[in-house]
Amino acid sequence: MFEHLGYFKEYWVNKKFIGTIPCEDDGREVGYAGRKKEILTEDIMLSRGKKIKKGTEVVTAIYPLCGKTLQ
Repeated sequence: MFEHLGYFKEYWVNKKFIGTIPCEDDGREVGYAGRKKEILTEDIMLSRGKKIKKGTEVVTAIYPLCGKTLQ
C-alpha cells in the first residue's frame, strides 16, 4: 500500500519555469504528456511568493508529490 500526498502544478511562461502550487488531480495525464496551454482568468500566487497576472498565457503540467509506503 502507498499513501499519495497530493499533486503540484507547474507554471511556465514563454518557455520559462515560473513556479508551482499544490493542487488536486484534475483527471488529465500526469507529466509532460498532460501539459495544457491556458490563459489565466484570475491572478495566481505561487508557492515562493511569485505572482502571475490575469490574462497571461501559461503552460501547466501536473506531477505527484512524493508519498510514503504504508505498513
